Amino acid sequence: AKRIDALSASLRRKKDFAFISALRQKYPSVEVYLVGGIIRDTLLKRNSKDYDFVVRNTPLRALQRVLKPLGTVNLVGRIITQ
Repeated sequence: AKRIDALSASLRRKKDFAFISALRQKYPSVEVYLVGGIIRDTLLKRNSKDYDFVVRNTPLRALQRVLKPLGTVNLVGRIITQ
């Protein structure tokens, strides 16, 4: 758990991940989860620069509006459920 906590703290300091705060300000019920290989790599003490997120409880278009100014928006594997 210490490695995951350290990863979480590290991400909060990176301005590339400011979109999470922006989403939370505009949509207080938003849930953002870090998933995928970064979790495995952190636990195995490997370096990784690939970040995958699951975002819940925010409209898709709103998510795109927040992300678009930051670069290319890639909604790979999106599943939209109500």
